[in-house]
Amino acid sequence: LGPAYSRALSVYLPVYLLPALLVHRQQLLKQPLPILHKVLLGISRSSLFLSCYISLAFGGACAGHRLAGRSTGAIMAASVWVGGLATLLEKKSRRMELALYVLSR
Repeated sequence: LGPAYSRALSVYLPVYLLPALLVHRQQLLKQPLPILHKVLLGISRSSLFLSCYISLAFGGACAGHRLAGRSTGAIMAASVWVGGLATLLEKKSRRMELALYVLSR
């Protein structure tokens, strides 16, 4: 999870930091700690989600291949679902956003 988490941090750092700077600029100047706490918590949680999602999906695919002895579409579909469990690490409001993103693909 180490390298995956650091790569996920690079993805989510601007996603959380830029809106906080743009939307909460005045509050950041007055009381920065509550906003920074929320931003850091969001970055940490979403990075953990992404790194776990990738690790679980690839691990599931590898396990499916090893158990079945071959890789077919059905075997992959039956084994990568475990990656979806990583969405439980995200806040409920973000889960809906993730579902809508996946649905549009």
